[in-house]
Amino acid sequence: MIMKTINMLFGSVLLILFSYLLIGCTDSLTNPIENADINWETDDTIAPADDRGLTQEQRKSYRMDAEKLAVRYINDKDSTDTEIPDNLIELFYHGLVHIANFEQPAARTVTEELDIHARNPVSSREILVFADSNATWVAAWRDSLTHTGNDQIDRLTDRFNLELIAFNELKFVLPQVMATLESDRAINGYAVGRLFEEHDDIVGSHPDQFTDGNDIRVLIFDDYLFYTFIHGSGDCPSGCINKQQWDFKVFKDGTVEFAGGR
Repeated sequence: MIMKTINMLFGSVLLILFSYLLIGCTDSLTNPIENADINWETDDTIAPADDRGLTQEQRKSYRMDAEKLAVRYINDKDSTDTEIPDNLIELFYHGLVHIANFEQPAARTVTEELDIHARNPVSSREILVFADSNATWVAAWRDSLTHTGNDQIDRLTDRFNLELIAFNELKFVLPQVMATLESDRAINGYAVGRLFEEHDDIVGSHPDQFTDGNDIRVLIFDDYLFYTFIHGSGDCPSGCINKQQWDFKVFKDGTVEFAGGR
């Protein structure tokens, strides 16, 4: 009788334990940990990085890197989207600073020894506009004026707060001029350039590009950013004979993991 009672109690305990385990498994499937994923569109981003240990020049460089990475990300996601969200730039900036603060040899190599930065576009705020040199409104650019009197062109310069910062006569091509326009913020210069190209007198428009060399790339995963630092050497204008790369994961809490190099 005693053994039967013990067996019944033991069976009940197992049943209760099994029930708790089943409930726990169900909860983990239907109720994932709140805010576990990185979602820059809802400001669910990574922990802010402490950039006080960086020089002003380093902070500026990583900010420009973050803008370039954001331009590429937005252009890849939607090549017609002209705007670059500030919170996406902040996400990439803090990820870069976390790596710069990471006390690990590979991190020191890419951030200090080789000082690798994002390559293209050359500027996240500038576009080149190539126009027919015979267009009458081009005379304003020749006179260093941003506004041309052409409604279509001026609406675009106003929309993106562009300012003329350089003008060149391209005498080696028929017959063209090149204007460099700069915004006061990061823009998707690829998409903005296509808007300029809708005008009959515009021959082409796009951001300036480097041919090859060092670069930073980034991918956004559910709970971490994956940065790749690339160092090129040896005839880089033709594609770089030698390339090395180092990978880092930056998790939502700001911790960094060196993911290998090759």
